[in-house]
Amino acid sequence: MQIKFKGSKTDLQKALDQFGLKAQKIKVIKKGVVNSSFLILISNGKKYVLRVYQKGHRTDAQIQNELKIMKDFSLNNIPIVRVLKNKSGGYLTKFFDAKGEVWRAILMKYVKGKHLEASQINLIPVFAKYQAKMHVVASGFRKTKNNFFGKTVSWLENESKQALRNIENAKLRRIYALISSDILAEAKERIKEINALPSGEVHLDYDSDNLIVSKKRIKAILDFDDASSQPFVLDTANSLWWWLFLNSVNMHATILDAYLKSYTKYRVLSKKERDLLLFFIRMRNVTLAATLFVNMKEKRDLKSFGKALKADKLFKEIKL
Repeated sequence: MQIKFKGSKTDLQKALDQFGLKAQKIKVIKKGVVNSSFLILISNGKKYVLRVYQKGHRTDAQIQNELKIMKDFSLNNIPIVRVLKNKSGGYLTKFFDAKGEVWRAILMKYVKGKHLEASQINLIPVFAKYQAKMHVVASGFRKTKNNFFGKTVSWLENESKQALRNIENAKLRRIYALISSDILAEAKERIKEINALPSGEVHLDYDSDNLIVSKKRIKAILDFDDASSQPFVLDTANSLWWWLFLNSVNMHATILDAYLKSYTKYRVLSKKERDLLLFFIRMRNVTLAATLFVNMKEKRDLKSFGKALKADKLFKEIKL
């Protein structure tokens, strides 16, 4: 069972005590779906961000792996947000709330700037550059025994089943059922081919809320909470979906051209990766259509859901 932190500022101070910090002000950061983040202001004017992990979402080992990935990327001149050590010399900190429940947290350096917006197309080249560099660095990591693409397929299966129960509009439900079943069938049919693709530890959610930008540059990459061993091109597709979905159709060619030109300066995409790129974009689209617009909202966002269904046809017709 996954439970999000809803404790008090007194509870959060218990975590900060382990860093020798006394909060003057604590403010909830509304960005983020899974974990809880808080802006911490102390008396000398310094700012930090405290993230409290949702219960049941990640194991300690997975969080430690996330932190290791961030450190390895930062050592290769990729602008990763800095995670700070507690007084015991560790990065992962545990604390108790007033009810005696134990929570896990990390403290990060505050980075001044704003979250990336889809309208900032001028930043696509540098965006693609850093993603390619992360893929190059990750290709040198010790390989894990498993590629976790099967979990991505399971995620779509679970989200689509839930969405089909939640969607009351018969027409939308029918269209979504056709699209999701088509994509799931292809994913399962090609799973051996997909698992043979170049892969490594990837971000999987490299867009918007997870990038801080300022003065036309990316200052920090955040939140590797979804990181796992997956095909690099799947990570690429996840990011490209965000740019394509939130921009008008007449900008799609410009977005793809700018991204691929920059990415391939640092890492060459194989023929199989190019062949599967649009399929993975469709897969991201149909999964998040369910997750963001149907399953996670008290009030269904059927306008955005309908847009995602129309986008599937557009993504199928794109020529790279």
